[in-house]
This record gives sequence, structure tokens and C-alpha cells, in this order.
Amino acid sequence: MKGYIQNQTIILQDSLPDTLHNGDEVEIVIIPIKKCKYHFPTFKLDIKEEYLDREKIYEQ
Repeated sequence: MKGYIQNQTIILQDSLPDTLHNGDEVEIVIIPIKKCKYHFPTFKLDIKEEYLDREKIYEQ
């Protein structure tokens, strides 16, 4: 279940399951999500393993 913090209050983005009722005790785990360093989408540049082969590079 995800949510966000606003003025010392946790706002849930999903609705609670029907199995929970008023007064039920729950355990909450808070994990901060790292924000992106960039304001635009990025992708990882990768080199195919076959192109690291010397014979493949210098093939006639």
C-alpha cells in the first residue's frame, strides 16, 4: 500500500481492505522512496556481451 506524507499526516493512495475495521491495530512500515535525480526519463546504456569479443569487432 502506498501513500505520502503531508503536514505530519500519512495520506493513503489506496483504499483500506474491507477486512479492517474501526479500532483494529495495524503495523505500519515507512520506507522512503528515492526521488529521481533528473526531471526527465533516463535509461541505462548497455553493451552486448558479443560485441566485447575481439574477433567480432575486427571481423572482415
